[in-house]
Amino acid sequence: GRLGVGEGREDRPVSVVAHEDHGEELWDHGDWGHGHTMREELLHVPLFIWRSGEKGREIKDVVSHLSLMPTLRYFPDMKAALAPLLGLPPDPEAMGPSLMPLLDGAPWTSVPCFSSQNFNYNPLTSVPIGDFKLVHDLIDNTFVFYDLAADPQEKSPRPAAGLDLAA
Repeated sequence: GRLGVGEGREDRPVSVVAHEDHGEELWDHGDWGHGHTMREELLHVPLFIWRSGEKGREIKDVVSHLSLMPTLRYFPDMKAALAPLLGLPPDPEAMGPSLMPLLDGAPWTSVPCFSSQNFNYNPLTSVPIGDFKLVHDLIDNTFVFYDLAADPQEKSPRPAAGLDLAA
């Protein structure tokens, strides 16, 4: 179907941004829903950004939700809608890098994308490091890691004791 934005207004740029804040586990690991693990089906979510006059393309780089506001500041059609939010001083602790270089095809250096959740008093954090993902259970103060290259379905968590990710 047609998206009814900007019809008859070729002189006015239109952008569409759609994203999810989390995925859903659909019996992938014997459970359903979200908020109880840090597996890829919960963390790897789509981000769609379309700007007037551009052809679509898929970008496989890992990016963070923290980069959305710094990116949208550059979209002329978003400025009015975001004006109340943009009037606040940016918090450098809560902002990621703008995705504009990536959208414009420039070289991109990924930054670590930390994830956290505290659903049902089950606080977990995770960070991907190369082909690995490190998960920290904050209640038990335990760490496990997944080798995503060898185990992309995350079926075999490994204890992180003695793990040297710098190697």
